[in-house]
Amino acid sequence: MAKDIKGFQRQLLQLEPVEFIGVARILGVQLFDVEKNEPMMFDEIFADMMEKYAGLSRKQRRNLERLLRAATKKEDDSND
Repeated sequence: MAKDIKGFQRQLLQLEPVEFIGVARILGVQLFDVEKNEPMMFDEIFADMMEKYAGLSRKQRRNLERLLRAATKKEDDSND
């Protein structure tokens, strides 16, 4: 599990901002503080994403990893 989380973190950091927000939305992470009416800080969002990822079933984690692999591979292919 720790290996999976490290890989997930590495893949998240390779994403474009829009893709990162999309993954946060998939995980159900709040992006805005409703009480203060302002966006949440990156580190808070990232920590929430790690917590949600850890709570996923193995099948859900694998599906999300496939999605991230496709997104990061697409970016690698466009740089060639």
